[in-house]
Order: sequence, then structure tokens, then C-alpha cells
Amino acid sequence: MQFFKKFIFLIFCLSIINDKIQSAVLLNTDPLYTAVKESKLQKVETAISRLSEEQLTAKMLALTPDEPSKNETLLHLAAKEGSTTLVYTLVKKGAKLDALTTEGDSALAIAVKHGNTRIIPLILRLYKNSKENLGDFIENDLHRILQQVEIQNPEIK
Repeated sequence: MQFFKKFIFLIFCLSIINDKIQSAVLLNTDPLYTAVKESKLQKVETAISRLSEEQLTAKMLALTPDEPSKNETLLHLAAKEGSTTLVYTLVKKGAKLDALTTEGDSALAIAVKHGNTRIIPLILRLYKNSKENLGDFIENDLHRILQQVEIQNPEIK
């Protein structure tokens, strides 16, 4: 009986290790994700050029494999990494400015959280120039960001 328990435990551990290995392999198989993660504009442009219009649209809406539970897109990742050229390129290729993480953060909020101040005016300009009607979204997004800043720094009011 003891041998059987050890055998079951070993199988369980091996399945967990296999899942971790498969996740690690998946993280490294998407050239667009890898290029954004590394902040390599030329690699991003190359990866985008190899995608069909449908694939590109799907990638711009897809969640990053880092932590799918956070609902981060490539645009969120680029804002976190602090790359203005990547943010601009991704938005021009169809990334949604109004995409929110599960925590309610837009790319703008992520840029603010990570102190990437060069991203902030770019995203605001992209909001302004967007063909979509993002007026209410922008107002709500800025309100959420200001609330977070006030909560984290109560002396700012």
C-alpha cells in the first residue's frame, strides 16, 4: 500500500512538472509576445508582418501568457516595459486602448503605476486621435488613476 501511495505521488509530481515545462515552452513560442517582452521594435514589426489580418487582430486582443488571470494584453505589457515606440506600433496595429486588466487597469494606468512617464502623454494623444468614441472611457480611466494616486499618496489632493 505504501508503494502505491508513493507511486501516485510521483505521478502527480511529474504531471505538475510537465505542465510547468509546457507553460515555459508556450511562453517562448510566440515571437510577437517575446519581442514585446524584450522591447525589440524590429522583432515586433517582423512578427507583425508575418501575421494575416485575422491573426493580427486576434493577437492584439489576446491575453499575455505571463499571468492570463490578470487579463493583460500586449499593449499592457508594452506600457509596463515603458516603450513608447512599442505602444504606438501596437495601437496603430489594432491594440485596444480601452482594454482593462482584471484589476481595472488600462495601459495608461499601468504606465502610471510603473512610473513610465514617457508613455503617459503618448497614450493620452492616442486616446485623443482614436477613431473610436473613448470620451467616457478616458474620463473614467483618469478618475480611477487619480483615485489610486490619492490612496497611495494621501497628502496629494
